[in-house]
Amino acid sequence: MIFICKTKKNMNWLLLNAAPGSKIEQALEKLVDFGMDAGKDIFVAILIYSIGRFIIRQISILIAKVLVRGEKRCVSKFGRSENI
Repeated sequence: MIFICKTKKNMNWLLLNAAPGSKIEQALEKLVDFGMDAGKDIFVAILIYSIGRFIIRQISILIAKVLVRGEKRCVSKFGRSENI
């Protein structure tokens, strides 16, 4: 546990004191850019999934209502249910 804390402190110190243009700074910058791009893509995917799920749920509810109405018409038209 103490080793992990020391390692984190050393890494933070190393990253904060990196010289401009150093390999560590460049790698960190690339990592941040990659994270931002991936984060946008993940956010868009979650948004599309949520909207699609909402639309499918609404269509499912609409179809269920239409089917129930169809059963009621069938019962009222013939006096008994025609379901087999």
